[in-house]
Amino acid sequence: MNQAEIKINKYRTKETTRQMIEWFDCGNIKINNYLQNDALTVQVAKTFVMTVGDQIAGFFSICTDAVKNSEESRNNAILAPAIRIHMFAIDNRFKHKRIKLSNSEEITYAHFMLEDCINRIKNLVNNEIGAELITVNSTEEGLSLYTNSGKFELADIFEGELLTSPDDEKLTPLIRLIFEEEFSE
Repeated sequence: MNQAEIKINKYRTKETTRQMIEWFDCGNIKINNYLQNDALTVQVAKTFVMTVGDQIAGFFSICTDAVKNSEESRNNAILAPAIRIHMFAIDNRFKHKRIKLSNSEEITYAHFMLEDCINRIKNLVNNEIGAELITVNSTEEGLSLYTNSGKFELADIFEGELLTSPDDEKLTPLIRLIFEEEFSE
């Protein structure tokens, strides 16, 4: 598969048929149900779907978030503004499959979609809203995508604390600076 045949768009019913949605299966019932039943109606997160032809290869949802700072944080704010990757999933049919990029490099669908997600967040921060962090509460299965990409680290290495809900108990909190190069010492 080459990059030109892949589209990532905001989730709307016109472009995404009910059948495409029902066929999506990432292997996690909670995440499947989110796409099939909640993604269009939930107002706190915006969802984007990656399609290949008439199939949904994956999707992600993003929303605002905050990280509780310690007393000695760099800007002395109580809460650091963040963008959260609320949901992120690849359909089982596309897991471990690779995409050929225009420069002949090959990457997995998951890495391609994660790069798109991060670039959308950077664009939002550059043009629309303020935030300094990206947060995600990862399932065990998705953990290696975030940590192996070299972009996310376990939240406990930072001075702040992710604000999580009781549903997040079995998830691993991860964090990264949106623009890492601007904050290096």
